Amino acid sequence: MLGLSPTAILYVLILIFCGLSFSLWWSQKKFKDKMLCYFIRPNKQKIEKWVPAYAKYIRFDRGKWKEKYRIDPKCVTMQWYDRGFNKMFPTFVQTLEFRWDSVDPIDPETFEPVNRGPEEEATMESAEDWQAFNRATREGTTSKSKIAEMLPLILIGLVAIMVIFVYWRLSGQIAAIPR
Repeated sequence: MLGLSPTAILYVLILIFCGLSFSLWWSQKKFKDKMLCYFIRPNKQKIEKWVPAYAKYIRFDRGKWKEKYRIDPKCVTMQWYDRGFNKMFPTFVQTLEFRWDSVDPIDPETFEPVNRGPEEEATMESAEDWQAFNRATREGTTSKSKIAEMLPLILIGLVAIMVIFVYWRLSGQIAAIPR
């Protein structure tokens, strides 16, 4: 096979595994505290914008339609994000959808903008609600798998094993692998 020794093939496979492991870890970490917001313009064009998960407001089109759009934790949904680099490693992200004619997000159950009363407005602005929302969303997105958290340690361990193997191989302590 291409005239490569078994040791060289092993090194290539280890490097490919390390690269894929790092890519998986990076794709999960990249979206950890972010939310994907969609905005539907009057011409039915849908645009996307990433915002921090703890944000209370978002602006689309530099405030052309409305100055600020409110982020309502009750309307946040989860979606698999599989575009670009994440085509190989889809990740679960928080999403929220807005229309140009309402500052409130679209309710995922009725697909209409949320109508809130004055008492609901007052409770939405309380800091405790936002802290609880942020804690819940952080727990929901980070508790996917412990493997993703352990990937850096696994990578360091594999690289250390590979370095030791190469050192022993070069110093002649490991017998030659038969071809």
